[in-house]
Amino acid sequence: LQRSLNVLLTGGGVRFRSLLEMRDALEPAGAGLAATHRTEDDLARLEMVTEQLRASIPDIPQFLQRNIDWHVAVMAASHNEIMQVVLESLSRAILQATDISDFNSPSTMSDTLAAHDRILAAIRSGNPARATSAMGKHVHGYRLLIESFEHPEAVTL
Repeated sequence: LQRSLNVLLTGGGVRFRSLLEMRDALEPAGAGLAATHRTEDDLARLEMVTEQLRASIPDIPQFLQRNIDWHVAVMAASHNEIMQVVLESLSRAILQATDISDFNSPSTMSDTLAAHDRILAAIRSGNPARATSAMGKHVHGYRLLIESFEHPEAVTL
């Protein structure tokens, strides 16, 4: 699966819209599963990555990488290996797609952290419905915001 996704991403690339749609479908479900299956070690990792993300502001490249690390940590906490492989395979494309300087303003970074805090609180409390909803709002809001900026039609690696 990972090899097939890598071939797709490095071959002709994928439509930017397809990447955003995949995140809308995958990440809320992963957050819900994380709320159900997370361990204390998963929570410790999520809290550590959240603090690393917070500390990375205002360094845009570091913030973008830490943001990806955070989303990968949520998916790892889902304990769904297939979903983890898919998100990890897409993470380089997501990183490339989000490297839009006008998009990465201090207010966007602050909003991202606030959303992550809400999602982490839902995961910590073991509330899958709230985690799913919070992640859905986060990735969909990201999608609406980033679509308002000039972005590539396709993402290739």
